[in-house]
Amino acid sequence: MSYRTTVRGLLDALASSRTVTGEIDAADVDLGGQVFHFEGPISFEITLTNAGTGIVAQGTATANVVTPCSRCLCDARLTVEAEVDGFYVLPGHDADLPEEQEAELIAEDHSIDLEPAILADVVVSCPSHRSTTRRARASARCAARTGISSRAGAHRKSLRRRSRRCRD
Repeated sequence: MSYRTTVRGLLDALASSRTVTGEIDAADVDLGGQVFHFEGPISFEITLTNAGTGIVAQGTATANVVTPCSRCLCDARLTVEAEVDGFYVLPGHDADLPEEQEAELIAEDHSIDLEPAILADVVVSCPSHRSTTRRARASARCAARTGISSRAGAHRKSLRRRSRRCRD
């Protein structure tokens, strides 16, 4: 999949910009054994600006994600909001960039593909830590389902009993 958009008009004038909005579909993502399932498309709003050396893409993306709670294994639904950044240059102009500068090439038809930048930034924004310790704070959903305070841990016996209730 890709989300290609033209930058032809932007290349003509320095500091010219335009905003692109849309949606892209995404497949499930596995981050270290934790699977994130996208419920519906990822929506985005990105401003493309001619910065002289290339096209800068900056904006936001939002996705509704379902992943197993690392504490109780119930489905946890969350909204992931990500800052999207990308940099695109014409072929041959990438040699002038500093070595550490990441850039994608603008295609011969003067289009760019926004999907890789959007997906990468949304995936990076997905929560990667897991509350697997018994003293870890309970998530709001687990707290509601199990009766455990979200501000404090619980004793081992109490936690085991309440976690069993959450899974039922």
